[in-house]
Amino acid sequence: GGRSAAMAAGSTEPLAKAPAQPTDGAAQAAQAAHGQLAVRDYFRWRPVPWWVCFLGGVFLLTKLQIVYNDSPCAVLGTSSPVSLSDVKRAFRTLSLCTHPDRLRGRLKRAPTPAEERRGEILFNRASGAKDALSKVIQSRKKKQAKCYEGEMELALLALIQQVGAGLASLGVYDYWEFAKSMCWSTVTFQNGFFNTVMVLLWFTFMLKHIKLFVMYLWRMGVIRGSVALVTTVVIGPLPTLVRFVCLPVVRLVVFVQNVLRGQRSPEVDPAGGDATRPEGA
Repeated sequence: GGRSAAMAAGSTEPLAKAPAQPTDGAAQAAQAAHGQLAVRDYFRWRPVPWWVCFLGGVFLLTKLQIVYNDSPCAVLGTSSPVSLSDVKRAFRTLSLCTHPDRLRGRLKRAPTPAEERRGEILFNRASGAKDALSKVIQSRKKKQAKCYEGEMELALLALIQQVGAGLASLGVYDYWEFAKSMCWSTVTFQNGFFNTVMVLLWFTFMLKHIKLFVMYLWRMGVIRGSVALVTTVVIGPLPTLVRFVCLPVVRLVVFVQNVLRGQRSPEVDPAGGDATRPEGA
């Protein structure tokens, strides 16, 4: 009897669980906590940093502004490539309704001062675009010119080259004088209280991120750092590009599903229950 009671009591005790094996996620978390990641972890899909998207957006918006709003072809309304006859024809068409001497005949009444001012601004823009395109076309043998030939990219490259050449031409003494004068102007508040505080906050922000970046490279090493650079540039933008292409389609599908689901409203019986549900559910 005592043995059977002991066996019955023992049967109610929970069985000892086997030690849990660490999963891949836990192993990756442990490696990340120690600042060490496997090489395969650099090939995972990761979102692009916000500052890359910000700089890319600024670049694209500026390029769209230059190509479609400020370029001479956009002002005259001509398509690429453009010839000298196309430029003259487009300018003649615009001058019919923008030239101050032709506004009265075009409107068949006396123009208001605001209309004269708008016509003058548009005519000056068209005249400047005509002169710019005519100068470019006359300097070429084919007597044709493209509306956009990468001027913004070339200007950005030239700016980077000029900045690099300027920094390379400076010596250690120049950097020392620059740092000393900046510290003195900050301590004496030569630029005003508000500007000095903003400069200090900006330098604090920059030094913090530079320190984090240097420590990140120090922990990563040369090989892992090279692999991370390649994967960030090549694989990093892929999730954002895939989402950019797929999200409009996914949102349209979800919208259609919600509309169809709203049209198929469930039938409710007089007793207050759902007629579409089986009994006992």
